[in-house]
Amino acid sequence: MLDTPIGQEILQMGVKKGIQHTLLKQVATRFGKVPEDLRQKIVALKNTRELDRLAVALMNARSLTELKKAF
Repeated sequence: MLDTPIGQEILQMGVKKGIQHTLLKQVATRFGKVPEDLRQKIVALKNTRELDRLAVALMNARSLTELKKAF
């Protein structure tokens, strides 16, 4: 099934959800409770490239305000 277009799409959806979940946990670990607006922005990201970019921004951010500027 993974060798079909629909299988690849399902796999990508799972990967995206996993990265989103991990990013939310990392934000919470680093800065405390994740504000709802930031949580919604992370969940709304459409592709893994955007999520990867945000992961790098999270590593460099000194505050939630700085992280929010990455959007």
